[in-house]
Amino acid sequence: MLSEENKKEEVDVDVVEPAAEQSVPEVVVESESESEIEPVADVSVSAPASVPAPAEPARVESVVTEKIVYKTDPNIVQKLLVKARAVIQQRKRTKLNKIITLFEANSQITNTDVQKLLRVSSATAVRYLDILENENRITQVGNTGKAVFYTKI
Repeated sequence: MLSEENKKEEVDVDVVEPAAEQSVPEVVVESESESEIEPVADVSVSAPASVPAPAEPARVESVVTEKIVYKTDPNIVQKLLVKARAVIQQRKRTKLNKIITLFEANSQITNTDVQKLLRVSSATAVRYLDILENENRITQVGNTGKAVFYTKI
């Protein structure tokens, strides 16, 4: 036997159920070939037994997606890297030329002069000066510390 509270709950459920009389939602599943599209009813939502089944199935619209294929050069990454490296080398060469022009004003320059001119760290200034020294454009006088300076050949 049902208690009165249970009966009230049943009445509340009956009041809510007419909203569930809507059509059962359908899910469109696309297969690999994209030409076969089959509607699949959602099994988790069930209509009450008193509601008749829809006379005709809901209309399913097929979704066609176009795949855009861009024809690109397979070596595009390598070409971009080569171009980027060339730009970097050009900037470095510009900085090395600035160091050489610094010799027009001074007969001797130090690491600190290069740091101030190019706004770089001490290590970077040493690298630039070593490059110029390996190219035999300048010579280093002194071994280490503040006594080191460079002269143009």
